[in-house]
Amino acid sequence: MKLEMVEVVLSLIEELDIRFPKQSVLDAIGVVYPQYWLQANVDNTFLQHLEVLKAFYCTPCPCGVAVDDKLAPMVLAILLVWDLDVQQRFFKLTMKSSATQAMAEVLALASDKAHPHGC
Repeated sequence: MKLEMVEVVLSLIEELDIRFPKQSVLDAIGVVYPQYWLQANVDNTFLQHLEVLKAFYCTPCPCGVAVDDKLAPMVLAILLVWDLDVQQRFFKLTMKSSATQAMAEVLALASDKAHPHGC
């Protein structure tokens, strides 16, 4: 029974690894959230996160597994490195300039939901 449970857990972990991006990609996706831009070290981490996103989303990758000595079909890259490079400065400027206001609105909305009638 214990061995079966270990096999089930290992199988689940393998499925999660296959279906979800690595932790570094999930961390890098944080650049789309306003709270990311309120961090003190954002200028140092943004380019690192952008490189992680480029490596993951700007590269074709196999979809599924190889069957009968045939390669797995490839999924095309969904983003272009050139586009990200060209747009990064405007994106960074926009996010940095709007992050404080965006977070204030998020907090106000959360407060309204917590106290719907001013209670």
